[in-house]
Amino acid sequence: MQLLKSLSHDMHSISCGSRARILQPCLPASPEASLQAHSGRVSFDWEGDALELLSELARLRGQQFSYSGVRLPLPVSLHVRDMTFADALRLTEAQTAWRAVLSQSAGRLHLSYMPTEKK
Repeated sequence: MQLLKSLSHDMHSISCGSRARILQPCLPASPEASLQAHSGRVSFDWEGDALELLSELARLRGQQFSYSGVRLPLPVSLHVRDMTFADALRLTEAQTAWRAVLSQSAGRLHLSYMPTEKK
């Protein structure tokens, strides 16, 4: 995934592909920059695959991201403004619960795809 970064007023804009975009609070320009707590606030528009979004959100939070199961498209459409990181995850879960389960443990975000039905 190619990330394009640009500075716009007090927000960083990160574009992923042609249809998805994340806006995040301005962070220090160090490699260790991340949201320090689940109460940290984020703003973004995202129309695309949930796995890519969750991977980016985990990176911003300083967490490792992993997934298990057969990877299938998980389309989500989110328009988040000044929402806590935890609430943004809950909103993502609401749109993916029919096909995947999101879980968190210390320093890790994990997406488990539901098993596909066998006929």
